[in-house]
Amino acid sequence: QPLLPAMDAPAAAPAAEVARGAAGPGDEGPISGVDPSIQEALRMEVARQRRASAEMQRRVLAGVFRVTALHSEPNYLSPWATVEQCQSSSTAFLLAHGEEKYIVTNAHSVEFATRITLKKTGDDRKYPATVVTVSHDCDLALLNVEDKRFWRNTYAISMGSMPQLQDRVV
Repeated sequence: QPLLPAMDAPAAAPAAEVARGAAGPGDEGPISGVDPSIQEALRMEVARQRRASAEMQRRVLAGVFRVTALHSEPNYLSPWATVEQCQSSSTAFLLAHGEEKYIVTNAHSVEFATRITLKKTGDDRKYPATVVTVSHDCDLALLNVEDKRFWRNTYAISMGSMPQLQDRVV
């Protein structure tokens, strides 16, 4: 069943052609029964939405990072003995609250980490990171990167106002 009912027979055919993909990317051919000015408006709208989608994707990727951690879990029974190290990878994202920026990841991904690096999308450099704080109860950790080059061309998710105690939330 179509999402929108056909108003009359001529309008139903172009909708079917569009649904079939007849007016897909790069298709400059006319759609039978549709005014050329409407076709051009549709093409322009599709192009605008693609640009907006590409911009949103660029912004999202500019705020998501790959976290690589080298772990060395302590051996509490033999603290002098060396323990085999292991490596893990996870993701992090950039969160902003006011002027402050936080790199948020999972606490378990940086637990017992002896070395943490972050990698930005499209950048081959690995930036050393440090743990600012960890909450194992909610499995979150905040990281920081000292290298100023890391912060260039990043995009943070913005937080709205913070609720106060007894505030009604929806």
